[in-house]
Amino acid sequence: MRSAPVEGKAELSGASWKGPERTISIAPGKKQMLTFYSGPSLNGRELTLKAKSNLGELVSRYRAEFISCPVGTPQNFAQAKLPKTGQLPRMASRDHLIPNDPENGYEGAEDLSVESAVSYDKEKLYLAIDVRDDIHRQENTAERLWAGDSIQLAIDTRADAPPYVYGFAPDD
Repeated sequence: MRSAPVEGKAELSGASWKGPERTISIAPGKKQMLTFYSGPSLNGRELTLKAKSNLGELVSRYRAEFISCPVGTPQNFAQAKLPKTGQLPRMASRDHLIPNDPENGYEGAEDLSVESAVSYDKEKLYLAIDVRDDIHRQENTAERLWAGDSIQLAIDTRADAPPYVYGFAPDD
């Protein structure tokens, strides 16, 4: 937590915004949410947030990806090849690592990559996930499985999660 107040400006680029600049004013130990409104679709765009403050400058880049979940029982989820319908973006770069730490030893798609697809019908959710990992390592107990080689899936059944609040509610 910061012990000094942050004052400055933030600017979001990469799309047409109704006012791309916001004032930053954050008291010690607090946070501030910035809301931006965009007219056109953000799907597939790279967004850049630049902040200049009394504590320095920051540049962060984000990629917006929105994918629909198609309705229908898939015909080939049990096959060796993933179905085309419902394919999610291929995760085969450092961009998809959490945390994205240069010291984590990631050496490219042969080291770790994921291809997946999703679909649903009125009774089931279908997930097809193809993972390439040169060395599978998971030495954590149940409450920390996310910290090793794993895939984590959370479903908010009521779509009632407040924005930017992490963790799970009993109905998730």
